[in-house]
Amino acid sequence: MGYAIEVNFDKKSEDMLIEYWRLLCQNNISSYMYKNGAHPHIAFAVFDEKTKDISGLKNIMNDYFSRIEPFEVIFSYLGLFPTNEGVGFIAPKVSRQLLEYHEGFFNEICNNGYDAWFNDYYKPDVWIPHCTMTINTTNNNQMKGIELLRNTFKPFKAKITRVSLVEFFPSKYLEVIEL
Repeated sequence: MGYAIEVNFDKKSEDMLIEYWRLLCQNNISSYMYKNGAHPHIAFAVFDEKTKDISGLKNIMNDYFSRIEPFEVIFSYLGLFPTNEGVGFIAPKVSRQLLEYHEGFFNEICNNGYDAWFNDYYKPDVWIPHCTMTINTTNNNQMKGIELLRNTFKPFKAKITRVSLVEFFPSKYLEVIEL
Protein backbone atom coordinates (compact mmCIF):
# COMPACT_ATOMS: atom_id res chain seq x y z
CA MET A 1 0.00 0.00 0.00
CA GLY A 2 1.08 3.56 -0.68
CA TYR A 3 -0.35 6.90 -1.69
CA ALA A 4 -0.07 9.04 -4.80
CA ILE A 5 -0.99 12.52 -5.90
CA GLU A 6 -2.09 12.18 -9.52
CA VAL A 7 -3.18 14.65 -12.15
CA ASN A 8 -6.04 13.39 -14.31
CA PHE A 9 -7.36 14.27 -17.75
CA ASP A 10 -10.43 15.45 -19.59
CA LYS A 11 -12.96 12.75 -20.53
CA LYS A 12 -11.91 12.45 -24.19
CA SER A 13 -8.23 11.98 -23.31
CA GLU A 14 -9.03 9.61 -20.46
CA ASP A 15 -11.14 7.47 -22.80
CA MET A 16 -8.32 7.39 -25.35
CA LEU A 17 -5.78 6.25 -22.74
CA ILE A 18 -8.18 3.63 -21.36
CA GLU A 19 -8.54 2.30 -24.90
CA TYR A 20 -4.76 1.72 -25.00
CA TRP A 21 -5.04 -0.13 -21.67
CA ARG A 22 -7.87 -2.23 -23.13
CA LEU A 23 -5.79 -3.13 -26.20
CA LEU A 24 -2.87 -4.20 -24.01
CA CYS A 25 -5.21 -6.30 -21.87
CA GLN A 26 -6.96 -7.92 -24.86
CA ASN A 27 -3.60 -8.86 -26.34
CA ASN A 28 -2.55 -10.53 -23.05
CA ILE A 29 0.34 -8.10 -22.63
CA SER A 30 -0.60 -6.20 -19.48
CA SER A 31 -3.98 -6.09 -17.75
CA TYR A 32 -3.08 -4.39 -14.49
CA MET A 33 -3.88 -0.75 -15.33
CA TYR A 34 -7.07 -1.73 -17.14
CA LYS A 35 -8.38 -3.86 -14.26
CA ASN A 36 -7.18 -2.18 -11.04
CA GLY A 37 -9.71 0.66 -10.85
CA ALA A 38 -7.27 3.43 -11.76
CA HIS A 39 -7.87 6.42 -13.97
CA PRO A 40 -5.20 7.41 -16.48
CA HIS A 41 -2.86 9.85 -14.78
CA ILE A 42 0.54 11.39 -14.34
CA ALA A 43 1.77 10.91 -10.78
CA PHE A 44 3.15 14.09 -9.23
CA ALA A 45 4.11 12.36 -5.99
CA VAL A 46 4.23 8.87 -4.52
CA PHE A 47 4.46 8.19 -0.78
CA ASP A 48 5.10 4.96 1.07
CA GLU A 49 2.69 3.17 3.38
CA LYS A 50 4.29 4.75 6.48
CA THR A 51 2.99 8.19 5.50
CA LYS A 52 1.38 9.82 8.51
CA ASP A 53 -1.53 12.25 8.60
CA ILE A 54 -3.23 11.67 5.27
CA SER A 55 -5.70 14.46 6.10
CA GLY A 56 -2.76 16.89 6.19
CA LEU A 57 -1.66 15.62 2.78
CA LYS A 58 -5.19 16.27 1.49
CA ASN A 59 -5.00 19.82 2.82
CA ILE A 60 -1.66 20.46 1.10
CA MET A 61 -3.03 19.06 -2.17
CA ASN A 62 -6.20 21.15 -1.97
CA ASP A 63 -4.36 24.33 -1.07
CA TYR A 64 -1.69 24.00 -3.75
CA PHE A 65 -3.89 22.88 -6.64
CA SER A 66 -6.67 25.38 -5.86
CA ARG A 67 -4.31 28.00 -7.35
CA ILE A 68 -3.85 26.11 -10.64
CA GLU A 69 -6.12 26.30 -13.66
CA PRO A 70 -6.65 23.36 -16.05
CA PHE A 71 -3.75 23.10 -18.48
CA GLU A 72 -2.75 21.11 -21.55
CA VAL A 73 -0.01 18.60 -22.14
CA ILE A 74 0.90 16.98 -25.43
CA PHE A 75 1.41 13.23 -25.27
CA SER A 76 4.11 12.72 -27.86
CA TYR A 77 6.27 9.68 -27.16
CA LEU A 78 6.56 6.16 -25.77
CA GLY A 79 9.07 4.91 -23.24
CA LEU A 80 9.95 2.26 -20.71
CA PHE A 81 11.76 2.01 -17.43
CA PRO A 82 14.57 -0.58 -17.25
CA THR A 83 13.32 -2.17 -14.03
CA ASN A 84 11.76 -5.52 -13.20
CA GLU A 85 8.23 -4.07 -12.96
CA GLY A 86 7.77 -4.01 -16.73
CA VAL A 87 6.68 -0.37 -16.90
CA GLY A 88 5.98 0.97 -20.38
CA PHE A 89 4.40 4.37 -20.82
CA ILE A 90 3.05 7.15 -22.97
CA ALA A 91 4.62 10.46 -22.00
CA PRO A 92 3.93 14.14 -22.53
CA LYS A 93 6.37 16.57 -24.05
CA VAL A 94 7.96 18.10 -21.00
CA SER A 95 7.00 21.75 -20.67
CA ARG A 96 8.26 24.46 -18.35
CA GLN A 97 4.72 24.77 -16.96
CA LEU A 98 4.50 21.06 -16.07
CA LEU A 99 7.94 21.11 -14.41
CA GLU A 100 7.14 24.28 -12.45
CA TYR A 101 3.84 22.87 -11.15
CA HIS A 102 5.54 19.64 -10.13
CA GLU A 103 8.46 21.38 -8.42
CA GLY A 104 6.11 23.80 -6.68
CA PHE A 105 4.11 20.89 -5.28
CA PHE A 106 7.30 19.11 -4.20
CA ASN A 107 8.38 22.27 -2.35
CA GLU A 108 5.01 22.37 -0.54
CA ILE A 109 5.47 18.72 0.45
CA CYS A 110 8.96 19.49 1.83
CA ASN A 111 7.82 22.65 3.62
CA ASN A 112 5.19 20.58 5.43
CA GLY A 113 7.45 17.67 6.42
CA TYR A 114 6.09 15.03 4.07
CA ASP A 115 9.36 14.54 2.16
CA ALA A 116 10.39 11.77 4.59
CA TRP A 117 7.88 9.45 2.87
CA PHE A 118 8.37 10.77 -0.66
CA ASN A 119 9.54 8.29 -3.34
CA ASP A 120 12.89 9.42 -4.78
CA TYR A 121 11.77 8.77 -8.39
CA TYR A 122 9.35 11.69 -8.07
CA LYS A 123 11.83 14.31 -6.89
CA PRO A 124 12.16 17.20 -9.37
CA ASP A 125 15.66 16.38 -10.59
CA VAL A 126 14.77 12.79 -11.57
CA TRP A 127 11.00 12.83 -12.21
CA ILE A 128 9.89 11.56 -15.62
CA PRO A 129 6.25 12.55 -16.21
CA HIS A 130 4.43 9.62 -17.77
CA CYS A 131 1.16 7.74 -18.02
CA THR A 132 1.74 4.06 -17.27
CA MET A 133 0.54 1.62 -19.91
CA THR A 134 2.19 -1.63 -18.79
CA ILE A 135 3.21 -2.68 -15.29
CA ASN A 136 3.61 -5.93 -13.36
CA THR A 137 4.49 -7.80 -16.51
CA THR A 138 7.51 -9.58 -17.95
CA ASN A 139 10.26 -7.82 -19.84
CA ASN A 140 9.11 -9.65 -22.97
CA ASN A 141 5.54 -8.39 -22.57
CA GLN A 142 6.83 -4.90 -21.78
CA MET A 143 8.53 -4.90 -25.21
CA LYS A 144 5.42 -6.35 -26.89
CA GLY A 145 3.42 -3.54 -25.30
CA ILE A 146 5.77 -0.89 -26.65
CA GLU A 147 5.54 -2.51 -30.11
CA LEU A 148 1.72 -2.56 -30.01
CA LEU A 149 1.64 1.07 -28.89
CA ARG A 150 4.21 2.05 -31.53
CA ASN A 151 1.78 0.78 -34.16
CA THR A 152 -1.33 2.45 -32.69
CA PHE A 153 -0.28 5.56 -30.77
CA LYS A 154 -0.65 9.00 -32.33
CA PRO A 155 0.42 12.16 -30.45
CA PHE A 156 -2.47 14.10 -28.91
CA LYS A 157 -3.28 17.02 -26.61
CA ALA A 158 -4.80 16.28 -23.24
CA LYS A 159 -6.15 18.70 -20.70
CA ILE A 160 -5.34 18.16 -17.03
CA THR A 161 -8.62 18.93 -15.28
CA ARG A 162 -8.41 17.39 -11.81
CA VAL A 163 -6.07 16.10 -9.13
CA SER A 164 -6.52 12.98 -7.00
CA LEU A 165 -5.13 11.57 -3.79
CA VAL A 166 -5.09 7.83 -4.31
CA GLU A 167 -4.37 4.91 -2.01
CA PHE A 168 -2.99 1.95 -3.96
CA PHE A 169 -3.06 -1.04 -4.83
CA PRO A 170 -5.79 -1.48 -5.81
CA SER A 171 -6.64 2.15 -6.49
CA LYS A 172 -8.92 3.82 -3.95
CA TYR A 173 -9.66 7.53 -4.51
CA LEU A 174 -9.50 9.40 -1.20
CA GLU A 175 -9.88 12.94 -2.56
CA VAL A 176 -10.53 14.37 -6.03
CA ILE A 177 -10.53 18.09 -6.81
CA GLU A 178 -11.36 19.89 -10.03
CA LEU A 179 -8.88 22.47 -11.27
